[in-house]
Amino acid sequence: MEKISYELPDVLIAEHPASPRDASRLLVSIPPPSSSFHSFVRTRAKLLAPKRLNDSYADLKFSDLDRILPHDAHLVFNQSKVIPARMFASRASSQEPGVFEVMFLSSEEYNMTEAMQQPDCDGMLWRCMIRHPEISVGDNLSVKEDSSGKQLSLEVVHIHSQWKEEEGDGVEASVKIVRPNAGSEQHLSVESAFRIFGNVPLPPYMKRQVEKTDGEAYQTVFASLPGSVAAPTAGLHMTDELRQRLLKMGVKISLINLHVGAGTFRPVTAQTISQHTMHSEYFSVSQEEVRDLIRSLKLERPIVPVGTTTVRVLESLYWLGVLHEQSKSAERSSKTFSLGQWEAYQVAASTDNLPTPTAALESLAEAGNTIEGVTSLCIVPGYQFRLCDGLITNFHQTHSTLLLLVQALLQTPGLCDDMYRHAIDQRYRFLSYGDACFIANAHSHANKSEQPASTEPNSSAYSPGGVETPMRALSTQLDPGTKVLLHSCCAPCSGAMIEQMVEEGQEVTILFYNPNIHPREEYDVRKDENKRYADQLNIPFVDLDYDDVDEWYRRARGMEFSPERGARDWQTEAMSQRKYNINAEQSFYKQEYCGCTYSLRDSNEWRKKEGLERIKIADGNNVYSDAEKDAEEESLEVVAQFFAHT
Repeated sequence: MEKISYELPDVLIAEHPASPRDASRLLVSIPPPSSSFHSFVRTRAKLLAPKRLNDSYADLKFSDLDRILPHDAHLVFNQSKVIPARMFASRASSQEPGVFEVMFLSSEEYNMTEAMQQPDCDGMLWRCMIRHPEISVGDNLSVKEDSSGKQLSLEVVHIHSQWKEEEGDGVEASVKIVRPNAGSEQHLSVESAFRIFGNVPLPPYMKRQVEKTDGEAYQTVFASLPGSVAAPTAGLHMTDELRQRLLKMGVKISLINLHVGAGTFRPVTAQTISQHTMHSEYFSVSQEEVRDLIRSLKLERPIVPVGTTTVRVLESLYWLGVLHEQSKSAERSSKTFSLGQWEAYQVAASTDNLPTPTAALESLAEAGNTIEGVTSLCIVPGYQFRLCDGLITNFHQTHSTLLLLVQALLQTPGLCDDMYRHAIDQRYRFLSYGDACFIANAHSHANKSEQPASTEPNSSAYSPGGVETPMRALSTQLDPGTKVLLHSCCAPCSGAMIEQMVEEGQEVTILFYNPNIHPREEYDVRKDENKRYADQLNIPFVDLDYDDVDEWYRRARGMEFSPERGARDWQTEAMSQRKYNINAEQSFYKQEYCGCTYSLRDSNEWRKKEGLERIKIADGNNVYSDAEKDAEEESLEVVAQFFAHT
């Protein structure tokens, strides 16, 4: 399995999480500008990392996520909660010293949500990994709780296979929980049994003892449904504050559930991936969330799952929708959903004219209020993604199916190796508590209409609040590659417009012709800011000479007292807010007047009445830094009040 192996220095394995969570690093794989979603990510990545080593990657912070994603992105998180699934046992009939690990993987009688709700654990069968190579059927294992002396017994009833892992070999076995004196004591619920005898299941490669802080650190902020035996680690980077910022900018957030088990983390030890057995894992998605996904598909919002478990749920939903539609046609519909390891590939090979993702999900949404079942879908290179326009994920362990999934999304051979090599060279932190990466699907469905006759509005022409943005409306009428000569008065005012047109694929050239700006020192500062922004976007900048001042005065005659931001200003609230975000991100020079000698006159007159100092011309220390505060200072209400007193 050379394709899923790499050399990872032990020093790069994160033993503790970043603090705060979103202080972790985010490696952005810069996509080609093949769609508006790709163009947006590409543009933003280059702007946020102007000193990047190359045009392939941008080294950012996870807290930059709201600045990388477009406002119409649809993020999907796994809300499963980790249970204390690791116990330490000894063989009751053996005199060997010490204890060994028993890792509970899944219930053999219930789905994991139901299993965690059982009022009595006695007699329940569980699939476990026992890290001891000489375990046999009939062995009785004893688990003790140190502080109280309470005891739990586990009876090995079946050995399924060997479990080979770098941290120590063992077996995968079925065990039955036997509570001593079960008939005379009160019932011990499954939740209580894990709480009393279990430990936070930190991956063994961390090579340390569980600490008190791990109880919270190894859960995502979305964790609500107990049942996972390992964390959906990509979600560990999210904070409540970042979530609120994303929601405020218009990003849709959905929650699905997949209880993480061996299907996610069991290493691949077979010679070929076709010989690897993928464990099934239980998932559930509400009908409401399925309908939200359908709406995003119709609106062409880019769907970005956070974590490989979320990818597998989304992709499983598509194939289960296909199967559900086929079963309805054959009049053998079922509400019990199950997707085999290679079933998606078999269906794709045997079905002509596969339904669109929208059609598949619409069929599935009819099945009930909750779509639940098990999936063992194994995503490998060559797989065609149906519902994933991108992926946010951690850096994964060698010899894992997770690494194969990342390779499948990157598609081009060698790209995954190159990305991981960059991460190692730049000293990213790896694995569960490590850093994250953002990958755009090379064949994203975002902004590619799958239903040309649909009456649903195109989200690319709408602002977060549903108000049409003229800049978007104009740019979406132009084909990618259209050459546009855009006059720019200054970077703060035109930055958002320039960015939008570049995102849409237009070949923009900035024309800087502003002889109205007075005095010359102010003109030079504003021109330099504009050119700096053009250089960052790698677009041409044309500077016309500052020698038509007299002509400007002639043309302005009679309009010396006309207010700025009059009826001719079409800019929407959404575009204005984007403008202030860019201004703060770029620390653009904050000009205190519009530019011409008349606006300088009026501004200084107003300042005099307010008891303020006169404007300092070309004051390079005055820059935009706080988008919300800057927007308030330059709001239409403030401007109206200004002109009412001048």
